[in-house]
Amino acid sequence: MKTLFKIFIALISVVLLTTMPERTHSCGPSLETDEVRLALFRPEMIGDDALTGFGYTHDYLNGGPSVGNDYKLNCEEWRTFTRGEASVGDIYQVQYETKPDVFLYAYNTGDWSDFTDNTFARWLTRKQNKEALEYMAIAKRIEFDQMDRNDDPWDDGGKSGHADMVGYMELTEKLEKPLPEFLRQRYAFQAVKVVYYLNHSVTPFNHDSTLISIYDKYLKGKKTIVSDWGMLYYAFAQPTGTLQNLYLLRTFDRSDEKKHYAYQWLDSEGVDSLATYVTTKEDRLMVDVIKTIRTPDRALEKIGKIYTADPGNKYLPLLITREINKLEDWIWSPEVLGFSPEPKVNAFEKQSHIRKSRNGDWEADTNYAYYLDKNLRKDRAYLTEVQEYLKYMLAHGGADRNFLRMSIAHLSNMNGDYAAANSYLSQVSKTGRAVYDKQVAIDRLISLMHTADITHPAGKQKVFDLLQYLKNAGVGMKPYEDGYYWAKEPDDDLNELLVMLSKRYRAHGDIVTAALLMQKARINVNEYTGYLGSDSITYVRLAYFDRYGTTNDIDSLLAFRNKSNKTAFEQYIAEEIAAPVDFYLDLKGTMLIREKKFREALTVFNQINDSFWAQNYEYESYLPKMYIGSVGTYISGVLGPRKQYAYTSKKLIIKDVVAIEDALASAVTTENKARQTFLLANVYFNLTWGGKGWMMYSYGKSSRGAWGVNYDWVSYNFISNDKQKMRAFYNYADAMEMYRRALSTTKDNELEAQCLLMLGYCDKYGGSRRKEMKGIEYYGNDDDYKSPYYRSFASKYEHTRTYYWAVGCPDVQ
Repeated sequence: MKTLFKIFIALISVVLLTTMPERTHSCGPSLETDEVRLALFRPEMIGDDALTGFGYTHDYLNGGPSVGNDYKLNCEEWRTFTRGEASVGDIYQVQYETKPDVFLYAYNTGDWSDFTDNTFARWLTRKQNKEALEYMAIAKRIEFDQMDRNDDPWDDGGKSGHADMVGYMELTEKLEKPLPEFLRQRYAFQAVKVVYYLNHSVTPFNHDSTLISIYDKYLKGKKTIVSDWGMLYYAFAQPTGTLQNLYLLRTFDRSDEKKHYAYQWLDSEGVDSLATYVTTKEDRLMVDVIKTIRTPDRALEKIGKIYTADPGNKYLPLLITREINKLEDWIWSPEVLGFSPEPKVNAFEKQSHIRKSRNGDWEADTNYAYYLDKNLRKDRAYLTEVQEYLKYMLAHGGADRNFLRMSIAHLSNMNGDYAAANSYLSQVSKTGRAVYDKQVAIDRLISLMHTADITHPAGKQKVFDLLQYLKNAGVGMKPYEDGYYWAKEPDDDLNELLVMLSKRYRAHGDIVTAALLMQKARINVNEYTGYLGSDSITYVRLAYFDRYGTTNDIDSLLAFRNKSNKTAFEQYIAEEIAAPVDFYLDLKGTMLIREKKFREALTVFNQINDSFWAQNYEYESYLPKMYIGSVGTYISGVLGPRKQYAYTSKKLIIKDVVAIEDALASAVTTENKARQTFLLANVYFNLTWGGKGWMMYSYGKSSRGAWGVNYDWVSYNFISNDKQKMRAFYNYADAMEMYRRALSTTKDNELEAQCLLMLGYCDKYGGSRRKEMKGIEYYGNDDDYKSPYYRSFASKYEHTRTYYWAVGCPDVQ
């Protein structure tokens, strides 16, 4: 009995079989925000690569800046300066693909053999273009000096500062000479950049005022890319925070390459104050745009203000896409993935939250579920509001009409109005834009899975055709690497669609297809699905069937496995039937054990190879080694057979259970019936969370299971739609009923004492606090709880051998 507590010592650490690797922080396992979000309206729809990263995702500032069109604009300005003699591609090669030292070697030696076929290099090396060649050499040398500063970990700044000073003096000399305006602006930009990086210990002048004077004289008000790039440095040189924010705001608007950096430095309070400072329509609009991008909640009113002022505003697609992605997160993330839309680390528990009340007792957090439902209803109402405003925009013009139609169609799908979604999708004109074609296909698939008979072969073929189209079009599917389902939005769109599709097949009652699609999705949902790994015998292969299936579904799966001439869709999902037949039969037999159909379970186990349990999964570690009818050290005296099983096998164990049932059925005397009933109660006890045979009933367990919190994605919890099975496993309900039956039957004091001892244990560890928690499914220890069964045991049976054996156990004391 002293070992009674051994299993509860495990509560201090999670006991997980087939667990997935966890990303951990100091507070426990967690997922990145994008991993708990569902987003199927693709950020590519914005139509601007430089803005895509500012969508509704926590990763946008971590993904690095996009140069967007800036490099193309620079190359085009150079092409114009060469009067079209150099191609944009060749200019790009020299500007951005040629390392500075390579170019400088050619410049210093006159050996241009590496540039034989380059039209820009050919143009630069003509005598009449000497000034342009000289500028390019200076620019490459400055680039080399900056690279040297960044790459040399031993550089203390002096060397680079000296180089900057030399470069500044050379550039100012150039600016004082007669030059083409094109080159003068580029020299000015180089000068602005060099002054910005000048080391203060080397320079004897005020670099801010110098930078401002250069920019004001040569670049301010110019409609060129170097003027836009230089404005970032100009902003940082400003004497006040207001002016700095103003020019950062303009930099964000005018430069793709500097957009990311400018946004990071824009001060929120400073942007707010600009609303009363700026005087031009363009600046006022940019203030509203930045404030809208930085709005994590509903922003339709702000979007409406921008649209009213400028119906063709280039930022409207970004802002609308963000709003749609918010609605997806608020509505679809909980519905499809099971995660709370609240972007909060470790906020993965479902609606059955528990909390401590003021007096310290545990109780249901009913407010959580109430407000979750209330917010969902508000979010759906807001969805309609957004949709109606997009219809208004479509009717009054301004924004891209195809973009608006697809936006409205997507929201219609979210709202369950699939006919409207199809109607708007059919109005999308052919543009040749692949991103539009992909979005149309995504929404057609969503509509199809909710309206067509997807259980019919024709419906399955349509589903398969759309999935293949999306795959071939490059719609992302997260790779599975090292146990992590890790990628950013929108790289998991196919994964998310497969989860949605799985839910639709489950709604149709097709558990086999639903399970295989969920396996193929390989994405985190808020339920435990195990760790895929490289082994075919892994819990992933059983998880969905274990949670949602029946023995009939296992039969259907095996029949499907053996089916010849599978259709294309069937071949697509059949790839997931990777485990051997014995593993699926093991699950079928385990399901029968949960239903107490032990004889039928034995029939199934007899079809499995005798070596299966010893060689696979975690059976060898966790299946009981000793007789299933004994509770071992919970009752220290000799009770029935004490045999050890010859090898690891569910088959051998269930043979003993069937023998006990047969002995009970054939028992003649009352005491024999009581004794066999007690042995069967021990079997039921051993098949619980706290019993030695728990793996006969479940494929894993964790301390979370004992506490009844739905922390599902990381911890194995036995979950069943049948509450009686849950009570049998976690609350010892079946064992207690059988112990009571034995107690009411026997007249033997020792057996009565043993029944009371086990009833007290089951009562204490299987449900005492659950009864106090107003219906919360809680399973766990209450150290302060005094079971009435223990009290009866202590008051009436102190002269029994059972009492003598148990008296050393602290909880019995």
